[in-house]
Amino acid sequence: MFNKEKQIQLSRADFSKKGSIDSKIKKLVDKINSKKDYYTTSSCSGRIMLIAEGKTKRDAKWIFVSHNKAKLAEMKKSLKKMPKETLWFKFEPMILHVCCDSIDSAQKMVDLAKQSGFKHSGIMSSGKRIIAELRGTDFISAPVAFSGKMSVDNNYLKRILIEANKKLEKNYEKIKKFMACF
Repeated sequence: MFNKEKQIQLSRADFSKKGSIDSKIKKLVDKINSKKDYYTTSSCSGRIMLIAEGKTKRDAKWIFVSHNKAKLAEMKKSLKKMPKETLWFKFEPMILHVCCDSIDSAQKMVDLAKQSGFKHSGIMSSGKRIIAELRGTDFISAPVAFSGKMSVDNNYLKRILIEANKKLEKNYEKIKKFMACF
């Protein structure tokens, strides 16, 4: 049953907003998927973004997103058409969902992730599937605009972006460490 589900999952189209696996995590995803005990169901290598709130997650508008270190000029360029909704600056670390063939294999995956610095990792069950969720703990989430008007100045935006870029770089180092341990 597990092998059939793995085959189906890995042959499906990518339904993420981006439509592809992030280049910074592709080797890790491929390595995990090559093992008989595991397959990935979703992944993100980490990102910096500006997102306008919606009533639901699906209604949110992605104003700016980068899976690489970002520059203030490119972020500001995305703000030419300011949304009316509350605008949030966010940094999110890697998140990886891995389907595991047993609780033991899931625990091994979580232990490796935690050893690599992804401390917010754990096991969850989704119906018949056992999923290891691997996540970092470094997040930034701050509102930067309300009702179509910036509520922070350029200096604040620049400073928060510097911090997010630092966190993203640390996140990439953890991904490399996890890849080496796996």
